[in-house]
Amino acid sequence: MLRGLAISLLDRMFSYLPCYVINRDPLIIISYWHDFITARKAFLAGLAAYRNVHILVQIGWQRETPERARELVDALAALEPERPGWRFTFLGNSPRETENLRAAGLKAVFCHQNAFVDERFYPVVPKAKKLYDAIYIARITPFKRQELAQKIKTLRFIGWTSPDETDYFHKIMTAIPQAEWTCNVASRQIYREINAARTGLCLSAEEGAMFVSAEYLLCGIPVVTTRSLGGRDALFPDGTFCYVDHTPEAVAAGVEQMFSQAPAPAEIRRAYLARMQEHRRVFVDLVQGIIDSTGGRADFRKCWKKIFIHKLGLRRRLPVWTKIKRGIRRK
Repeated sequence: MLRGLAISLLDRMFSYLPCYVINRDPLIIISYWHDFITARKAFLAGLAAYRNVHILVQIGWQRETPERARELVDALAALEPERPGWRFTFLGNSPRETENLRAAGLKAVFCHQNAFVDERFYPVVPKAKKLYDAIYIARITPFKRQELAQKIKTLRFIGWTSPDETDYFHKIMTAIPQAEWTCNVASRQIYREINAARTGLCLSAEEGAMFVSAEYLLCGIPVVTTRSLGGRDALFPDGTFCYVDHTPEAVAAGVEQMFSQAPAPAEIRRAYLARMQEHRRVFVDLVQGIIDSTGGRADFRKCWKKIFIHKLGLRRRLPVWTKIKRGIRRK
């Protein structure tokens, strides 16, 4: 009983909103749209003491169509009576998405989500033994379209599957017996799995920025991708990837193509890092602009290295001290 009470007390003490504090004065936070809108009542309570709040929004699932952008407009309109002083800036994952959001009347900046992957977690392993022609790190689910990989000779799948999608999982495992599958690999070890492959796969037709596409390139392996909505290809450097049609034959051919055409692993990593740095500069300038416009005195450019954290702390298990310093308690 005492143990249960202690756990309940700790949960209340260390329960924080799903966001990361970028700056305190003025208050600037960042959150995923889905997490924000799901926890909107908690945000309303947790931010009630603040007069002016600037919320930077990572979009998650694509907003490249007018209908998808309109959903954001309608959701914000519903919140309007309860959120005086809140200002939203959406971080688009492609030029098309950014312009689409602006056309809907929203403030948006092209600032790609994958720019905030911490490159230190995804090194190139020199002379890594290549065990697989391709790796696909993705949940085993229909929208990820693992069936398009069935013609690849040696293949690695890493990703969990929902109990509601076991039929699809069994279908894939039956159709692709050459695939070696693991449900989960520790995040600090995933770079070893990536380095053991010659190419990385991105096969969905629609999603968001797809963090793992950045992880492939930082580890120095080229990407084979279908065209998709969501902007994952917006940071891909020339020569480090190829587009393929939505067929198993085309995907297998793309994998073979990248064997001979891709740059050296260190060059792939360098090129992608350069694109990431461009968008980190956009982010820093955006935050500094908000600070300056409100009369704040902070020099965010000098603070950035101390504030930067893998994925800006979102959807990650953070140390308690980081939560206290960069979080907002739930009320």
